[in-house]
Amino acid sequence: MPHRQVFVSQRPYRKRVLSRAWSRRWIPRTRSEETSIHRSRADMPRRRWVASLFVSAAMVFTTTAAPVILGHATVSAAAATLAAPVKVTVQVSGAVRGPTAGFAEIKTNARCPPGSLISGGGINQSIGTDMSSNGNHVNGAGPSADGNSEFLGASGAVAKDVAHWLAVGGSGAVVNSSFSTTSFALCLASSVITHTQVVMTTMAGPAKALTPAVAVASCPANTVLLGGGARTTPASAGSLKPVASYPTFHNAAHDFGNKPAADREINPDSWAAVGLNGGGTGTAPNTTYAYAICSQPGADTSGVTVTVHSHEVSGPTTSTTSQQVITTCSPPDGTLISGGAAISGGNLTTKGFTAPGSQGDHLNGSFPSNTSGAPAGNGTTTATSWTAVSHTGGVDSPQTFSEAWALCARTNSASAPNAGPPPAANPGIPHVPGSTTAPGSPTGPGSATIPGLPPISGSSPGSTTSSAPPSGMPAAMATLTIIEVPVPLNLGGIAIPIAQVTPTDAAGTVQSQDGTTSIGGPVPVVAGTAIGPVYVLHTGSHSLTTTFTPTNAANVQPLTSNTVTFTF
Repeated sequence: MPHRQVFVSQRPYRKRVLSRAWSRRWIPRTRSEETSIHRSRADMPRRRWVASLFVSAAMVFTTTAAPVILGHATVSAAAATLAAPVKVTVQVSGAVRGPTAGFAEIKTNARCPPGSLISGGGINQSIGTDMSSNGNHVNGAGPSADGNSEFLGASGAVAKDVAHWLAVGGSGAVVNSSFSTTSFALCLASSVITHTQVVMTTMAGPAKALTPAVAVASCPANTVLLGGGARTTPASAGSLKPVASYPTFHNAAHDFGNKPAADREINPDSWAAVGLNGGGTGTAPNTTYAYAICSQPGADTSGVTVTVHSHEVSGPTTSTTSQQVITTCSPPDGTLISGGAAISGGNLTTKGFTAPGSQGDHLNGSFPSNTSGAPAGNGTTTATSWTAVSHTGGVDSPQTFSEAWALCARTNSASAPNAGPPPAANPGIPHVPGSTTAPGSPTGPGSATIPGLPPISGSSPGSTTSSAPPSGMPAAMATLTIIEVPVPLNLGGIAIPIAQVTPTDAAGTVQSQDGTTSIGGPVPVVAGTAIGPVYVLHTGSHSLTTTFTPTNAANVQPLTSNTVTFTF
């Protein structure tokens, strides 16, 4: 009878033994063997037995195609695009002293190294602290063909593949030895955007004191706005200066450029420059220039997303004081590629641009920085923020605000574009908000045309040209799913990463990581899927990612997936 009881009690455990076997084949055992197994189980510590059971269950899951429910196992999944890298390096010029005379200006140039192109740029000034600091101001910041000459002619597509950025510092009636200007070039290297073009709009004005002139340059259809700049002339009009330079949209919702792009809007298609004449008129007609830096027509930029980050703060409102404002790219939005700044009457995204509270208000800086506002150093590749510095004149300035914009880019397509000929229609459309007729096509010796680019044709700025979001599926995408199997008694748990890669014919391997620690070795991608490795993780929080390494880097670049966080 005792022997009979041992034999019957083995039935449930015998089934467990069979379920743990990778083969479902019956393995006969003698009664004496079963009795031995029963005694061995009785001697096994409960903690080891439970852990072994869960490990075995996970192994069954990884070796069968049928879905398996493992007790209280949960699935954490987050789909994200495997983003091709967008690399930006900041190049910084040395500070150029001056101006040393009133109603004058100085220029300084930052140049991108071979293999990279201007996506945007900035300016920073040293102004001193006494009353004469009120006179040093930004006169312009924009692309240059050679580091010295400027684009100051007729509206149109004026250059391509520009690698220089000019910063122009101006003076009012009083100067001091502290004045200097530094230029910042943001140099883009990307397998998706390999060529750029500069589209410029030239606008007469402002002709009256405290009346802003808003010039807007728009990128051609099916291209991407990367950044932009602003310029006012002549320097002899000491109270004339650009007080805003920002991303926007050529559509009615943004008043065709009068309203900037709001925080977290994506894919702006235009750049606005606002000139303000504080009080003087100058010796020549005042002119405001807007520059839009765009990808070249014909390149496939459907996988590129540019996200705007912006921030507005009150001030400066007291005479002879400055105000700093910082905005930062968040990691999911990609790399900082450019930025802008303004001093204004505030609330720009809802009411459009209005002048600041005093005729002497101006900008002293708009540049890449760290999150604390310190200017990026030469050769920096990790700048994430954009800082704007504004300043009042010699009188108080009530109801004045300062704004900063950062453009952040990511790309979902890792394949290099085939830059074909530009389309015959939809060239760059320079336009002036509020006008009913477009500027005429550039003609004569003052016009600027680029070989391979169509001439600028007349077009009504009243038409709506909005930037469409990327359509269709990206060229490379992955869904990272984690099977989580908690182990009882606070022993941690089992994680099974599953990466599904699109396109499914992308050959390569996937390496999983928990934070910065690699989990196991590379797992081959078969028909778009990589499973494993099965890994036992300790109690606590975990952040898993996978990195796809292609077999042929010429077809797909190494890419990193989304992060899945969970806790055992």
